[in-house]
Amino acid sequence: ASPCTRVVEERRRMSADDKSRLAKWRRMLAAWSSFVASDPCAVRRRVWRGVPSPVRGNVWTLLLSASAVSELYPPNTFARLCLFDSAADANRNVDEIVRDLPRTFPKVAYFARRNGP
Repeated sequence: ASPCTRVVEERRRMSADDKSRLAKWRRMLAAWSSFVASDPCAVRRRVWRGVPSPVRGNVWTLLLSASAVSELYPPNTFARLCLFDSAADANRNVDEIVRDLPRTFPKVAYFARRNGP
């Protein structure tokens, strides 16, 4: 199903209370800065009650100050960290495999060499 179809289905299933909560969240998002400054306890209460899925991404982005944090780092920081982490994991895995091969296959001469295959 397309994203639009899923949204329509979700709205159809929403109860009147859910629709009311969603409307409150949308009003709060429209004036986020002033709302958070004037009534942070209400924001906290609403978060604990649950953020409606149609606005969840926007709310968490604002709560985590994601835009402010992302401005502190170059645009490709996340991708670079993912590559670095993947390379480190790959090297660690290769080291473990090379160390385990002679123990796993002690009678296979190819794996029995001191420095591995």
